[in-house]
Amino acid sequence: MDSFRDLLKYLYTGIVEINRRHILDLIYCSKLYRVQSLHRRCIELAEFTKEDALDIFPSVLDLGEEELIKKCKTVISQFTHYILTTQVALEITKDTLIEIISTSPLQITEVALFEFVMQWIEHHRASPEIISEIIFLIRFPLIPPKTINRDCQTLFLRAGSALH
Repeated sequence: MDSFRDLLKYLYTGIVEINRRHILDLIYCSKLYRVQSLHRRCIELAEFTKEDALDIFPSVLDLGEEELIKKCKTVISQFTHYILTTQVALEITKDTLIEIISTSPLQITEVALFEFVMQWIEHHRASPEIISEIIFLIRFPLIPPKTINRDCQTLFLRAGSALH
């Protein structure tokens, strides 16, 4: 509601107070009602922190604004290890996880990324089809064989025929 009120205020006065708390809603409203000047300004001012990037990322993807996606991915890329150790990380969707692990470069070792993916799979009780979608994004040559032998056996057993 605040975003629509701010949009109307902008239309009548040309002034708007852009608030971090509802900037994505304001971007959505300005896009929906085709207020290009407000839309551009919001995109320019949008900033993400390592504390909120993962939480906001699914909404940013839904908006489909390439510049916002790039800004958010940059923060996720720079602070991957920190972000994937937060409580909210295990709650991300499969599509968000795929977007993240498809991003390059990530500031996390491949072993730590693999361990996070294993936790995510376990947390979501992922189906063999989902496991097979995700597992092919892990860069196994960068992981020591000892780690692969220990953790992959269970993973590959769970994925079963979906990996073929």
